[in-house]
Amino acid sequence: MKKIILRSGIGFLFVLTSFIFSISFLNAEFIEMDQGPQNQTIQRGVTQKASIPQTILPDLLVERIWMDNNCHIYFTLKNRSLGSLDDNAYRNSRVQYSTSSETKEYSLAQIDPSRFLSRPQGRVDYCVNCLESPPSSFPSSLTITVRVDYNQVIRESDETNNVRTEVFTAPSQLPQRLTTIPSDRKWDIGETVRFEWDCSCFLPTANSFIHILLCTPGGTIRRDITASPYGQPVRCSQKSYSWRIPDDFSPGGYNLRMVTTNSAEALPICPPNFLDCGEAYIYGQVNLLSPQQGETWRRGERKEFRWEYKGEGHADLEISLLKQDGSKIITVGNTTLKNRVFEWVVPDLSGHYGSCKVSLKTRAPGYRSSETNIQILDQEVDLEVNLEKFLIKRNPDRYKVIMRCRNKGTRTLDYVPIEWVITTGTGTFVEQNSAGFGRMYPYVEYTHYIEVPADRKVQVWIDRQNIHRELESLRSDNYKAIY
Repeated sequence: MKKIILRSGIGFLFVLTSFIFSISFLNAEFIEMDQGPQNQTIQRGVTQKASIPQTILPDLLVERIWMDNNCHIYFTLKNRSLGSLDDNAYRNSRVQYSTSSETKEYSLAQIDPSRFLSRPQGRVDYCVNCLESPPSSFPSSLTITVRVDYNQVIRESDETNNVRTEVFTAPSQLPQRLTTIPSDRKWDIGETVRFEWDCSCFLPTANSFIHILLCTPGGTIRRDITASPYGQPVRCSQKSYSWRIPDDFSPGGYNLRMVTTNSAEALPICPPNFLDCGEAYIYGQVNLLSPQQGETWRRGERKEFRWEYKGEGHADLEISLLKQDGSKIITVGNTTLKNRVFEWVVPDLSGHYGSCKVSLKTRAPGYRSSETNIQILDQEVDLEVNLEKFLIKRNPDRYKVIMRCRNKGTRTLDYVPIEWVITTGTGTFVEQNSAGFGRMYPYVEYTHYIEVPADRKVQVWIDRQNIHRELESLRSDNYKAIY
């Protein structure tokens, strides 16, 4: 009996063990299938389920509603969560725009075709009526409500911020939006220009800034004149702005555009909701300071051209002398505006002495040129001496030195002295003498000659003491030497 009982106990234990093992195996297999790949460790059991990351939900909201100067209505949607949106959200979620007189519905895909909202912190702007012509009149007030995901397709982390309402006010008639002074929109650098506008079209003026943009014909912003460094921020409610064109501004033609934003920062690109205000041309200036009107210059004098300018200093500048009919006599020189001064020695202008114009003109477009009338005359006194020598046939040990003198100026001179010094070939002084011409007429040659030994050096001066006050820059030909 004892033996039988022992076998029965062993059998019962075997069956019980097998049953427990089967249950454990089935449970382990279930966990493995639920958790992922079969090479994961089944002994982790329930702990593996705790490692599954929780889904982060999106959070859509209507960030703002606003209007531009063309009465186009915009709203901004934002996903302020780290959660993303799937294809189902873009297909089925609806956005509702409503006023007291109309209601419009859009799919999320229509509002955000580029899917900016699927990105964390993404936002998108949408224009309700950009393809429509602005109306000519409005009611005294307008209430606009925008609801995002109003049909509640998207599961969000915050379901309470999907609606925004704004109330706008405006006059009953749409007035002119921009007036500029001067009306021809041709301005000079340094001039103060006044802009005036009317904050119509329900513009929320308290939080909006006006940006007056100078653009290329293609729309690239060259200057935002209501932002630093060219101007100061201007709110729509100011309704006017006076802008002094800076002295270093770039001259040229610009397209004038006007936009409103909620930021005072300079705009990097021109947004599509701009008001086209036509063309404007800004001129640079070059003002001639010297010579002054009616000055008289003479050949050989060293003179200075001086000027001031408004515009960019690197622009090239051409200085010219012109006849009264505008034809060019001579190009004085080329420089740049920033140099502000140019020195010049008046050359021989035979055939063009008399009244003429000094012209300063830049090669860059957009600058107004500057001209003034002056007199350029020939010199009254411009003496010169030239030497020639000839062997004396009857006495080959000596030669004749001829001194040829004249006044290239315009004045008749009384008594013009000449002096000469004779030295040996090694420079030893031999003798010094002088003579003179009682009267010297302009451009008439006067001569004097001496005979000297063949091995002598002769040095000659005309008006050595400059008693006739000849210009120093012209006295280089008042001395000659011959061996």
